[in-house]
Amino acid sequence: MKTTNFFLQSYKKNNEVLDLSSGQILQKTTSNICTNGWYNLVGEKLSYILFDKRLVSLCVGETICIIDAGSSASLIHSANESIFQLYQDGELQIMFSYKRNSENMLESSFGFSEDEDFDWGKFLVGVINSPERIKLIADYILENHEVS
Repeated sequence: MKTTNFFLQSYKKNNEVLDLSSGQILQKTTSNICTNGWYNLVGEKLSYILFDKRLVSLCVGETICIIDAGSSASLIHSANESIFQLYQDGELQIMFSYKRNSENMLESSFGFSEDEDFDWGKFLVGVINSPERIKLIADYILENHEVS
């Protein structure tokens, strides 16, 4: 039986990849590691968005939610903090707060970037609330995994 290893690109550092099965952070010195999503620390909790074929999931700490047509995400902003909320069919499933700061991604993994790519919560909201963007990312990941 073949086991799938999932690798997640660091949201903040394009040269770091998390091996989800072992929990080890690897230095991405070549492009031979195909990633399945992104990870970031929220406080001391691991959070990630994972694309496995056409299945998309969001994990924060021990909570994992499948992202589908019933999913929606929002942000609430205060002076220097944001609160991310994920709803499934109108019910709150995941919520976390984080401090906004100037430590941004250096570049997009796809060669292009948008405003929300520099704020983890905005990035998640932008992906989760856009079926077109989910499809674009999933197609990109699938295409790159077929090549390797």
